[in-house]
Amino acid sequence: MAVFRRTARDRRPQNENPFQARGFVAAVGFIVAMVLFGVIAVVNGGVPGADDGGTADDGVSSAAADTGDEQEADSAALPAATPTSASPLPSAAPAAPCPALDAKDRAVPTLAPDGVTWSLYHDSLLPMSATAGPARADGDAVRCFAHTPVGALLAAAQVTTRYSFSADWQLVMDRSLAPGPERDAARTARSAAEAAASASPRADTGTGGTVMQLAGFKFVSYTDDTAVIQMMRATDGGLHMSSALYTIKWVEGDWRLQLQSGGKPAAMVQEESSLSGFVPWQAGGS
Repeated sequence: MAVFRRTARDRRPQNENPFQARGFVAAVGFIVAMVLFGVIAVVNGGVPGADDGGTADDGVSSAAADTGDEQEADSAALPAATPTSASPLPSAAPAAPCPALDAKDRAVPTLAPDGVTWSLYHDSLLPMSATAGPARADGDAVRCFAHTPVGALLAAAQVTTRYSFSADWQLVMDRSLAPGPERDAARTARSAAEAAASASPRADTGTGGTVMQLAGFKFVSYTDDTAVIQMMRATDGGLHMSSALYTIKWVEGDWRLQLQSGGKPAAMVQEESSLSGFVPWQAGGS
């Protein structure tokens, strides 16, 4: 699957209009047609880890509290963090029930959440919490987040990245995205794009790139069933930054990504010049 790459040839002077750059325009067009906002770049082209040959573990901890939420208790240990691969996965087994997670803290975070650890997934560092999730990993799909603002934030960080990078994107779609016509449209568009990519594989140019990592967040709104969160990602020491606006819905006892009209993951994508207005949040900084 083709995703937006930032290589040495793509770097531009800072006074150049980013929306006129050919790479940025192509990335936004790709987002509208298919998946995650185009600021998540891939090292050496294609999907990272495509030659690893293993299944995609994610290092999610299954530790869960005994109080809170409507989620059913049924805990099981989940795999430790390992480098992931993009090899297709076999048909998934039925989803196990979620363990009970503590849902007492309903305050919208104004600082980086406590108790967060970071795990590598396709060169992206993703946050997780023993108390807020994800508490289940089904191949590349993670689920079972606490019914809290922090749980919604963790879902936004995890699901948007996995939906972009996973070779088993249909499993991620089925278990981590809200059902509806938007998801159906995204499935149709992405299936067609994957088929076209398989028929005409892209040659490896041999140029490098840098994966954009989580850098911050901003809650636009929050209710018990809907969170609207703007996520910031950055690379090159913060030299290049971009944000995307996501809707996370509480559906069938878990937080899921709600796609936009036409199957787009984000309602808004834009380049940013600073973290002003965002809560800083990155590996090593929370």
